[in-house]
Amino acid sequence: MNYPLQYIFEEAYFLDLVLFVDERVLIPRPETEELVVFILEADIPAEKTKVLDIGTGSGCIPISLARKRPHWQIESIDTSTQALEVAKINAEKYKTASVLFKILIS
Repeated sequence: MNYPLQYIFEEAYFLDLVLFVDERVLIPRPETEELVVFILEADIPAEKTKVLDIGTGSGCIPISLARKRPHWQIESIDTSTQALEVAKINAEKYKTASVLFKILIS
């Protein structure tokens, strides 16, 4: 049986984070790390910056951004309540309570 190690150990590495993951979310990809690095290196105004993460999954993007840019307003949405449960576990672990997680009902 092919089963990802990340699901067996219930953790995935993302930038400087060790995130909780299980079958409720996809495993964060290296390309997503590149996206976060690109955003953090961009010349984005410090004040009144708002970020919307659609399909947040494990919460890797908003949590990484919130840790490096705590003054940004970050909101994350997903259609899966189970995925949001995982994202909230990770947000609590990394003390990023400023990230707002919401369910998107289609």
